[in-house]
Amino acid sequence: LNETDFLEYFGNDPDTDVILGYIEDIKDGKRFLEIAQKVAKIKPVIIIKSGSTEAGARAASSHTGALAGSDRALTEAFKKVGIIRVNGIKELFEIAEIFKVKKLPKGNRLLVITNAGGPGIIAADTADRLGIRLDPMSKSSIEAIVDKLPSTASLYNPIDVIGDATSERYRVVLEQAIKDPIIEGIYVILTSQAITDVENIAQEIVNKNKKSEKPIFACFIGGKSVKNGINILKEAQIPCYSDPSTGITAYKKLIEFVEIKNRKDPEYVKIEIPEENRQKVKFILEVLQNAGVTAISDENAIEILSLYGFNFPQRALAKTPEEAVQIAEKMGYPVVMKVSSPNILHKTDVGGVRLNLRNADEVYNAFIDITLNVKRFMPNAYIKGVTVYEMITDGKEVILGVSFDKTFGHMIMFGLGGIYVEVLKDISFRIVPVTKEEAHEMIEEIKGSKILEGVRGEKPYDKESIVDKILRLSQLVIDFPIIKEIDINPYIVKHQGGVALDARIIIDYIKI
Repeated sequence: LNETDFLEYFGNDPDTDVILGYIEDIKDGKRFLEIAQKVAKIKPVIIIKSGSTEAGARAASSHTGALAGSDRALTEAFKKVGIIRVNGIKELFEIAEIFKVKKLPKGNRLLVITNAGGPGIIAADTADRLGIRLDPMSKSSIEAIVDKLPSTASLYNPIDVIGDATSERYRVVLEQAIKDPIIEGIYVILTSQAITDVENIAQEIVNKNKKSEKPIFACFIGGKSVKNGINILKEAQIPCYSDPSTGITAYKKLIEFVEIKNRKDPEYVKIEIPEENRQKVKFILEVLQNAGVTAISDENAIEILSLYGFNFPQRALAKTPEEAVQIAEKMGYPVVMKVSSPNILHKTDVGGVRLNLRNADEVYNAFIDITLNVKRFMPNAYIKGVTVYEMITDGKEVILGVSFDKTFGHMIMFGLGGIYVEVLKDISFRIVPVTKEEAHEMIEEIKGSKILEGVRGEKPYDKESIVDKILRLSQLVIDFPIIKEIDINPYIVKHQGGVALDARIIIDYIKI
């Protein structure tokens, strides 16, 4: 029996409400995801996965491979199927605690009730960071409680019933919160003070919880002085924490579980690729495989991606400086020049790229510089020549890529592009196959996504073009799993459409 067998069993077990686990390895990633996707929609699945550092990750040859370690694949796989991942035993049980609630929130609007400002602020800060809304109660609710609380009480959210609050003040606010249609969950924070009737407040929470259709959970702070109150809550199966932020963090997982339960089954868009194009790609890969080639760059990579709907600039291979000048004159300035060699994946690293060349002299000298640089840095590399490209002068640089994980298979990567991608690491991943919704999420979750919306009066850039290319990469590696890595860096996204400027592909020795 393996981890997937146990997951399937407990998923079907009527006596199991929450599944907790610790795993070190997943034997069959495809089957695990298939079972987990079914189980996680019914019951919360909370798992610790050890080995989360990159110390054991392989050395990768492409930008995409270097950025996509096995732990990242696991994180994305869990996200895809709705598994809650935690990093330690303490966190495992803290998150499990919130699932004692039998009523699930209908949204992410939470009311915090507290008798101390500090813990309330901590809870509010955590909620804001996690995207939980702390909207105030309705005007009618505030009017209903204002005369029953001291004038110093804060009536918004968090509602601060002040340090000398007894169970009566908590009762007043709880009763109104349960009736208020704006509120979708209630978090009761108590700090033990001189006149705090801890046990009565705990019992009030229990009583109101019986009548409420909304989840109620608590945070009791005070060590031994609140122990009896905590026991009352525990006996009634009401989640209780000792840290305000921990309770909020756990509640966020409850909200996410509801979203997972309500999530529609994924709709995978099959990109229509002409069968003729598919056969051409198959032929190219077979020829390269038979020749023992694993690292594909330049023309072969460009041709494969072009057949799957990617656009590239005009280009032509020059074998002499004079030929480079002739191509540039015909193409029109400015131009870009890059070394063409099957042995060189990262051309910039060996001085094999020149940009913004504006006349014949610059092109002539660039050809000589590039070839000399490559011979100095990689004397054994085979140089086919130097490719002259039309220079794309507008748009934003992003990176698109594919990596392969031995457990979960292919992943698509998206992020801000250029030579600093490995430093900035502003990237997102998804496990193949990728849905259109996931492709949109990939774009929105990177920090630099706002740049694509246009800044300082710019028009927005074509995000749909990026979505389309993400789906095409997903389709390509589904059709040809021999492809293990793809690196398109940069892909220039314009206000309408986009152009790939450079590409490399890594293939395996597996038979197509």
